[in-house]
Amino acid sequence: MIHIESYTIVELESILHSLEKLESDKERMLQMSREYFSEFDADKSGALDKEELTNLTKQFFDKQNCQIPFDKNFIDAWFVDLDVDQSGKIDLNELVEMMEAFNSMLIRMYKAAVEAKKNKK
Repeated sequence: MIHIESYTIVELESILHSLEKLESDKERMLQMSREYFSEFDADKSGALDKEELTNLTKQFFDKQNCQIPFDKNFIDAWFVDLDVDQSGKIDLNELVEMMEAFNSMLIRMYKAAVEAKKNKK
């Protein structure tokens, strides 16, 4: 959930525009995924474990000012869903897919937030 009271309509629309631009720029999405991967692969194993994925996800959503219920069940289900090859770790390709899915979800959330903000006037 986005805290629309924290933003002006111009700010919400600007964020939405940036997310939409990112969605169409696959090279930038790959670059961002690599940067996140490098930053959160704390043990430099070349893969993200549950704790590393949890830290990445929390920081990502915090930056977007979104509240997501991070309990053990959420993280376990999220990890299983993302671990396509069932290796017990998240590799870079799986992270790229996650980032693309996050971006699409955020676009929908910010579109809804823009509409809600407009309707609040």
